[in-house]
Order: sequence, then C-alpha cells, then structure tokens
Amino acid sequence: MHPQRMVDDHGKMLDQMKPAAQAMGVKVPDGPSKGAMKNMDKMKSLSGDAFDQAYIKDMVKDHKKDSSEFKQEAQSTQDPQLRQLVMQSSQIIDSHLQQIQQIAQTKGTSQKAKM
Repeated sequence: MHPQRMVDDHGKMLDQMKPAAQAMGVKVPDGPSKGAMKNMDKMKSLSGDAFDQAYIKDMVKDHKKDSSEFKQEAQSTQDPQLRQLVMQSSQIIDSHLQQIQQIAQTKGTSQKAKM
C-alpha cells in the first residue's frame, strides 16, 4: 500500500463527509490532532527499518480504531445519508486494514489487527 493512496482515500472521505457534518452542526477539524502531530514528530526521527516498523504498527492500530468507530456509527446513526457515507468509508478503511495487515505479515511486524 502506497502512503499517498491512503492520503488520497482519506482526503476523499473527509471531503464527502464535510457537507453532512456541517449540516448536522459538527465542526470539521482543520488539521491533525495534537496526538497525531506528536506521532508525526516521532516518525520524523526514524529511518529505514525502524521507520517501516513504526509506520506499519501505527497504520494497523489507527485503521483498527477507525474501522470500529465507523461500524459503530453505521449501526447507531438514524440519518440515511450519513449511514451511506459511513458504510462506504468503512469499506475503504477495511480495505486499507487488510492491505496493511498483509504488509505487517510480510515485514514480520508483530501487531496484527483483530476485527
């Protein structure tokens, strides 16, 4: 999985959800969270195999969390438009999760996702 594909896919998901979020009065973040910024700073100090291992573990962890949250939202929302958007996004997230799990197995990264 190429990191740029992940960025593109997540950017598209955000663009699709912005109008629904705004209609519901939900503030859309304008950048990464403080935790994400801290993690990015940590990643900047790594290179080679250390970077690969940290990146893979982080992507598995994040996609597991996102997958769980999106599935929960799909079950709990009453808004049909939001449910459709969340279900579409959930499928993309699950696809990313499967791909990063395969990479983790290939690279021997110990963290595996449980669905």
